[in-house]
Formats: sequence, structure tokens, C-alpha cells
Amino acid sequence: MGGVRVKVRFYARLRELIGFEELVLELGDPGFGFLMDELRKVLGRKAEYIFADGLTPRHGLLFSVNDKLIHPARLKSIELKDGDIIDIMPPPSGG
Repeated sequence: MGGVRVKVRFYARLRELIGFEELVLELGDPGFGFLMDELRKVLGRKAEYIFADGLTPRHGLLFSVNDKLIHPARLKSIELKDGDIIDIMPPPSGG
């Protein structure tokens, strides 16, 4: 199977902490877990803003694929396609 090229966008405070608005990644595997592995490699220590223990996404972060929110329990079952856009957002806050 060929590679999958995806765009990952970061929002709000998460964008400030990571230092990127977006990344384009070439994945050798379409599994969402592989995307998470690649993010850990690319972001290095800054990956701690996304992953609680190096593996599990932090509680409260929101993930969407092509503008559709994905329930955290379903993340590992997602198969990405070439051109997909993944958004990673901190929890909403208001006042």
C-alpha cells in the first residue's frame, strides 16, 4: 500500500505551545495510531501537549477528520485517506 499524505492543524493555545499552525505528514500506514506515532516523532518533547503518557491523547482534546468530530474511543479505529485534514483542538472554554 502506498503512503497517505495528511494535513494536521492545531488550534488556539495548542498552536501556541507547539509552535505550528499545521503540519503535512506522509504516513506509511493509514491507521490513526500511525499518525500519532509520527506526531510524537516530529514534535519531540512538544508532543507532551497532545499525549498524556506518551501514548494516550490528553483528556479533553478534540480531534476531527475532515470537519467531523471523532469520539476519543474511536480514534484508533480511524483509517485515514490521502488528503484528509485532521484538526486537534483544546477543549472549548468560555465565560
